[in-house]
Amino acid sequence: IIELDENSNLIKIPLVFIDKIFNKFLNLPMNLSKILSFKNLKVLYGSDYLFLVNETIGLSVLPILIIIKMIKKVNVSLFVMGLYSKEKKYKSLTGIHNAIIKLLVFFMDNVFILGKGEYEISKSIHSKTNKLIFAPFCIDETFWVQDNNFYPSKNNQIIFVGNDGNRDYEMIASIAKELRNIN
Repeated sequence: IIELDENSNLIKIPLVFIDKIFNKFLNLPMNLSKILSFKNLKVLYGSDYLFLVNETIGLSVLPILIIIKMIKKVNVSLFVMGLYSKEKKYKSLTGIHNAIIKLLVFFMDNVFILGKGEYEISKSIHSKTNKLIFAPFCIDETFWVQDNNFYPSKNNQIIFVGNDGNRDYEMIASIAKELRNIN
């Protein structure tokens, strides 16, 4: 397990700048400044299998991963939740945006894509699609079944959880207006 390091120091200033360029101009989530630490480098280098839980972590460890994969064999899997469906702010940079995604996928052994639309977009970007695995997000039906121990409506509160960049805020607001007795 690697952790994001929120501490700031002089060495991280150029990395923060790189992160901002990726985030602002290429609309690619990167936190290289929060990933790069000796502790995380040691963990990454000492691993035979890496599971990257989202594209932000994938892009953030990519420079380190390129070096590690040159030195040793490591199996890397990435879970994608919005990488291919990001709206580009600067259409003229789409080629660079897609080239970085291609580089990321090149260094992965498996890319698990949770959304069908995103999976279709990914197949149009990559010439080799054998690494791309459509693994639809599943709802835990046993969690949402009423039982005597837990039932969300007893406290009249609902929480919307998620990090999908395409979530529909207007829909959430309209649901909230209809459910006046529930916080």
